[in-house]
Amino acid sequence: MSGKNYSAIVVEGEDREITVINNLMKHCLKKDEYKIISLPVGQNIYMLWKKMKEDNFDTDIIELIKESNEQAKHILTGIERNDIADIILLFDYDGHQNNLPESVNGEDVLKEMLETFDNETEYGKLYISYPMVESVRDFIPLQCSAFTSCEWQIKDLTKYKTKTGVTNCNAEIKKYDFIIWQEIINIFVLRISCLFKRDEMISFEDYRKEITPLTIYNKQQEYIVDGKVFVLSAFPEFVLDWFKIDFWKKCVKRQLLYKDETCIYKK
Repeated sequence: MSGKNYSAIVVEGEDREITVINNLMKHCLKKDEYKIISLPVGQNIYMLWKKMKEDNFDTDIIELIKESNEQAKHILTGIERNDIADIILLFDYDGHQNNLPESVNGEDVLKEMLETFDNETEYGKLYISYPMVESVRDFIPLQCSAFTSCEWQIKDLTKYKTKTGVTNCNAEIKKYDFIIWQEIINIFVLRISCLFKRDEMISFEDYRKEITPLTIYNKQQEYIVDGKVFVLSAFPEFVLDWFKIDFWKKCVKRQLLYKDETCIYKK
């Protein structure tokens, strides 16, 4: 097979992330010219990046993924790198904390990875969920605050998965439909506006100019230095990058949603 026939979405695990991707593919993700494949790698993105860096980035990430995971290898049977138009990488900040050294020779390794994986048509584009994949269900309908808390203590990350499930009506991702994804995306844009301390909801034009996985990570530093992260999902982020303004208009309603007096969005 030849030509750019596939878009590859790469995730760490074979369960939680694949569930989200499958639901998104059912209700949101469509590219008529490409077939979307989801690839679990079974290891942290840092390990892939480290191998690529050791080889001066001459090793292709798709070949590394084939080597690292039997399920991914099976999915990629008959598919070569030249068949893949886009590579999207979706990983957890929590996973980085468990597998990633804070610095190597004084460098911010996660920042360097975001600078490396910054183009979906080359090495791939990396998106980070703060603190982990479950942040996609960490929302309250019609409110911009997270279900758990807008901020989460890094020292308590092991409790996050459970907390987002207990008494949360959004916990069953398999039941999501397009209407729920519209709400998730709308709330994501509100939360981005809050993270970047804007006085009003960010516009599509400003979002495209200012918001990237790296600029989000840089803003997260304001929380990370205090041992916290600002709860934010990577899934609506990459979906908004996937589509153009028409999709934005379908999902993003310029509402002033709020939960409590601490939020900048008030009626």
